[in-house]
Amino acid sequence: MANDTGEEPACPLDEVDRGILLALQQNARSTTAQEMAEAVGVSASTARNRIENLETVGVIPGYQPVISYERAGYQLRMMFVGTAPPEVREERATGVLSVPGVVDVREMLTSQRNLYVEVVATSTADLTDITSRLSDLGIEILRSEIVTNHYSQPFGELEHRAGEVAGVVDGSGWPARTPGRPVGHRERRAGRRAAVDRAIGTATYDGVK
Repeated sequence: MANDTGEEPACPLDEVDRGILLALQQNARSTTAQEMAEAVGVSASTARNRIENLETVGVIPGYQPVISYERAGYQLRMMFVGTAPPEVREERATGVLSVPGVVDVREMLTSQRNLYVEVVATSTADLTDITSRLSDLGIEILRSEIVTNHYSQPFGELEHRAGEVAGVVDGSGWPARTPGRPVGHRERRAGRRAAVDRAIGTATYDGVK
């Protein structure tokens, strides 16, 4: 099926692929190829081959752990919202990844507020340095927010379609999913507002409790 742009997807997925992707999103570390194979009704070798193919074509570009930065000793997480000139937006976005403390960069298809940069730090001095480095790269910082929690879940379309495969519904052995399960622990930021505000003049703290 063509996507919204009228182009065919780079790698059309069948129900077996979707079932495998769902399992990997739920528990990539502990779910075995045999368990996935039984759930989607194929052999373990076929499941492994499917995973290798999904990796090769870029559907699965890599595997990363979910880290609680606060528990690891990095007490500050900030989301910077900035603007880069549209003609160099992609170049600036990839360049931002070289800044120490940056863990995530999202590029938006807009002329303003087109870069969202998540950073991790241990002090307001770190945040001041990161802000300076972003400015040196030509990023105009318009806003910054303290990140308190991050929630995620597997893509619903994968879950719905995978459920159409025999054996993927309840009783199949899939790990149960809790919708909206929080990633990490609540970060208590209220006591740091004043210090962060001194470090970053553009900071605002909507909704921080």
